[in-house]
Amino acid sequence: MPLHTGRLLLTPEDPLKAPPAEPLRSALMQAAFLGTPLSLAGCAPDTAAFALGDRFFDFVGFTGCAVQLDGLPDTAGTISVGGCHLRLNPASAQPRFLHGRNTRPPRCPACGKSLHQWSKQMASWSWPEHSALACPACSKVSDAWHWDWRGRAGFARLTLGIEEVFPGEATPLPGLFALLEQASDGLSWHWFVVQD
Repeated sequence: MPLHTGRLLLTPEDPLKAPPAEPLRSALMQAAFLGTPLSLAGCAPDTAAFALGDRFFDFVGFTGCAVQLDGLPDTAGTISVGGCHLRLNPASAQPRFLHGRNTRPPRCPACGKSLHQWSKQMASWSWPEHSALACPACSKVSDAWHWDWRGRAGFARLTLGIEEVFPGEATPLPGLFALLEQASDGLSWHWFVVQD
């Protein structure tokens, strides 16, 4: 089985917040960031999948001289799981820890030291009972989302994903953050990249 290329996830900065999905979807469609809805094989039934919209590249910048985005929909509007597309995942009741094989040790928000045993502490992570990490260097205990995950993990109830992009290949542009903030009643957004 081939390795997952990666996904860029956009989420509200506050992992406890989740804007209503329908106004968000509508605003992203109207701005032509989202394209036509897709029937996506291998996708959870409540996840909305979309082709890249006509103005997608006005909102996301790509680096490199040979960017290749596979996965244009066929005539039935279906693409394979391996193609570049967008997903608007429904809000969960509680924040989720989103990470992958590219996740690295987070840095303490107080002293900046890396937590090399993060996976051991995160194995029992749950909201709200076990949401904190303890720094062995300075003894500071902070909610896990306050740690610096270096753009390779995060926490969210709702995610907007750009699927099948390599880490470092795509960067959301300021216009996308402005659009997301406006469509979510002023919530600030951020992004990170994970690889399954």
